[in-house]
Formats: sequence, structure tokens, C-alpha cells
Amino acid sequence: MTKRIGKGIRLGLLVLLGLFSVPGLAETGKKITTLRVCSDPGNMPLSSLEEEGFQNKIARVLADSLGLKLSYFWRPTIERGLTRKTFGEGKCDVMIGVPANMPRMLTTQPFYRTTYVLVHRSDKDYDIKSLDDPILKEAMIGVFQRSAAREALRRHGIKKNTIVHAMSWDADIEKEKQPHQQVEKVTTGELDMAAVWGAFAGYHKVKLNEPLTLVPMNVLEDSVYLQFDMAVGVVRTKPALVKMLNEALVKEKEKIQAILEEYGVPLVECDSCLISGNLPEHGPYGDITTPVKPGPGDGAVSLADVDRWLEQGADINQELQNAIIADDLPRVEYLIKKGADINQKDKLGYTPLVKALRNGHRRILKLLIEHGADIEETDPNGWPPLHLAILDRDLEATGLLLKAGARRDSMNREGVSAIHVAAEYGSPPILKKLIDSGFEVDQRNEAGYTPLMIAVAKHVEENVNLLLTKGADVNATNKAGVTPLMIAVAGKSPSLITTLLDAGAKVDSKTDDGQTALSIARKTGLDEIIQLIEKAERS
Repeated sequence: MTKRIGKGIRLGLLVLLGLFSVPGLAETGKKITTLRVCSDPGNMPLSSLEEEGFQNKIARVLADSLGLKLSYFWRPTIERGLTRKTFGEGKCDVMIGVPANMPRMLTTQPFYRTTYVLVHRSDKDYDIKSLDDPILKEAMIGVFQRSAAREALRRHGIKKNTIVHAMSWDADIEKEKQPHQQVEKVTTGELDMAAVWGAFAGYHKVKLNEPLTLVPMNVLEDSVYLQFDMAVGVVRTKPALVKMLNEALVKEKEKIQAILEEYGVPLVECDSCLISGNLPEHGPYGDITTPVKPGPGDGAVSLADVDRWLEQGADINQELQNAIIADDLPRVEYLIKKGADINQKDKLGYTPLVKALRNGHRRILKLLIEHGADIEETDPNGWPPLHLAILDRDLEATGLLLKAGARRDSMNREGVSAIHVAAEYGSPPILKKLIDSGFEVDQRNEAGYTPLMIAVAKHVEENVNLLLTKGADVNATNKAGVTPLMIAVAGKSPSLITTLLDAGAKVDSKTDDGQTALSIARKTGLDEIIQLIEKAERS
């Protein structure tokens, strides 16, 4: 997590005039110079921190074609809140390889179609034509914890003989946790076969030259979608970038197809895609009811499995982290009772409580709190749990932490309090909850800024109005004598200027270097703002 508010807020008014900017505002009017890609740091062959995945290669082709620099924001794709934590926070603009028409984002035209597959060693005497083949109920089959392939097998009664690969968000550090490792286990004979995303199996067969047979699952199942048209996802605020990427995809079609083929990505026939493959498509689907997805604690990993793993030497604290990622409440409770340390950080520095919070697993968050988890221990970037809950606009988690006694004077590493985070990023209900629970409405950060100043600087009008109704000092000054009105003037916001004037903001206040709201207004060069302040001075 990057710095958001901190002691980097400067005192001088000249800095103030150029200080307050929010990622995403007025983006459509800016020239695009960098292709900012959201990518998983540990999910080969799709992507890696070393940029070795085929999605990384495609990103490079697109950036070069458009004459743009290429940058990455790394975040595991399995985590909840993916678009909120990436696009929503202005960290990146593009995701390579998402399902076409994916919600909460714009998407380019689909550029290829692919499928889940059953993969087994080529020397196995298998001839699978249906998911009702008896061998599928006898073979040891690897499946990912939550996937359409696993769902399809479950619908055909294939469950007891499946070996579940648990979700893990630190697979960039522990590469054996990456989903494609199931295919490696097929190669070594630890598994008879695996039901996996086709790119994982194709990578091992083509790129790593392993003796494998791939059986496309899309033509074996009618009640679960197992083939998908893949596109480039784009943040909603940049429709022009979609057009640019569509043109680049067409221009670089041959290069992109070569990359997909080099990595062994199974390519399915697709008339609507830029690249059509040789594998047969499923054809039109009938009415498909909403698939029954594996839910929290659905028995994907039994408590007997946990006991067996622990007997075999598994780290109980790592198993607790895995159970939290899976949102498996019974497993979490079981591991706590067996002695797992609820405060031990993982290799990246996250406590179980922070991990539950990051993934939005509120039931587990509540359970950890009830068992005495440390609610003040920060994440690796020095952010306390309460700050993180507010940043996520998670009212329920905020309430749980406040009820548990989260400190009101707690600061993050940059010296920012929870109420300042709420003023900038929190929804009005969260800000109201903090104030009603005893947070000081005029609490100052190290540079003397109050929550009202922050809300004005970030143009969060709802929070400005709430703070004023809760008694915030409209004429408070920071250490340089800057007032909320001056910030609104510098931010060129007539509506906030009017709101503050109506609340009693003084026009004649001066900064330490003698500037007033009017002198700042004149620097903006906007007649509307100058007239507002001049009128207020006359009244």
C-alpha cells in the first residue's frame, strides 16, 4: 500500500496550490504516456514479478505498439476487491486477460477464447469422452479451490477423489503454491490428472516440453461455462484507452498469437475473437442456472485433511493463513483451538486479522477479535487495521474494530489518524461512526490539518457537510495559517467556497506569509471564484 496522506503535507501555500490531487480525477483529459498494468506477481504462466508470463509479454507488445512506457502495480488476483484495490484507487489502468464484458470495468474486443482442461500424462491409458467416465471417480484429480472446473466435476459426483489446491496470495514468494504446480504433480505422478485452466497445462506441455495430454472440458459439460472469451480490461474513466488498445490488438495480432502459442495456451474456435483457434467450441449454451459456487467452509478442506497435514509436518500458522484466505470459518476456528498463533505474521508481514480484513472476511475478522487478536498491529506499510477498514469503506469492519476498542489516537507510519483517512476516503456513515464514537472532529495531523481541511482539499462534499454539522471549526488554521476556505479557493471549487462561507468562514484571515483567500483567488485567474470572495468581503 502506498502513502496516501502523511507528514508529506507541506506548510507553504505555494505547495498547497498544487498539492491536492486525486488519482482518476479528470483522467480523460490527460495525455496517456504510460500503460499502467495491474498484474499478479506470482501466477505463472500468466504473470510474474520477473515479467516472464505471457500476459507480461502481451503487455509489452501493446505498450511498444502504442509508444507508451510500461509500468506495473502488483497485486494477487485471487484477493477480493480486486477492481476496488486497483482501478478504484488509481493504482493502474489495465488488466491483461479478463473475461470479455467483465463487470466494473470496460473491456476491449475479445482477442482469444480458451477453456479449462483435464490434463494427464500421455502414457496413461485414458480416453475421456465425458465427465461421467468412470475413471474420473477413481483417479486422483487435482482441482483449484474455487474454479469452474471443480464445479463441473462436483456436478457429476466427482468430489471425494479430488485433491484441492488451496488459494494463496503469496505465491510470488513460495512458487510451489502457484496453481500451475498441480500440473507438475501430474507430471511427477503425484496426481493422476488435474482439472485446470488450460493455460497452466499448455505451459507445461508446450513451453516446458512435458509428456502431457490435454482434454478440453468445454465440450464435455453443458451446465457450467468452461470456455471464456478473453479481453483486456480497462478502468472506466479511460474509454479512449480502450480504443487505443483495440487498434493495437489488431495491429499486433500476429505477435500476440505467437506469444499465446509459445506458451501453449489452448485456443478455441471463436468467430467473434481476433484470434481463432483449432479446438472445437462448445456452441450456444441453453438456459444455465446460476452455478452453485463453493462457499465459506463448504468442506473443500476437511478437518481430517487438516489433521493429516499437521501430522505430516505442515506449519499450523501457515494453515491458519490458508484457511483465512479460503474464508473457511470452521477451519479457522479449529486451527485456533489447536494452538495456531492468531498474531503471527506471514512472510510478507500480515497478521491473520489484517489478512481477514484485506479479503473482506468479516465473520473471520469477528472470530479473531473474539479470540483476542491484536487489533492495533499494523500491516507491512504501517497501517493499523482501523485505518485499513476505513480505507476500504467497510462500515461493518470499522464497527467491529471500534467496538473492540481500537485506539482513537492511533496513527499510521506517516502520522495520519483514522479520522483523517475517513475524511478523505471514508463514506459519510463511516466518518459519522468515528465522530459518534468519540473521535475529535478537529483533530490535527502533524502539519496542523483538520479532517475538514482534508475533506475540502479532496473535494469530498458529503464529508465537508457532515463535519460542519458535527461542529468542525470552519476557521481552523494549519501551522502556516491556511484555512479551509483558502484550500477551497486553491482547489477552484465554487460549491465548497459557498458552503464554507455559509458556515461562517472568515474572508480576512491571513497566512503566515500574508496571503488571503482573495489573493489566492486572484492567482487562480477564475472570475467566478474572485467574485465570490469579493462579494463575501463586501458583506
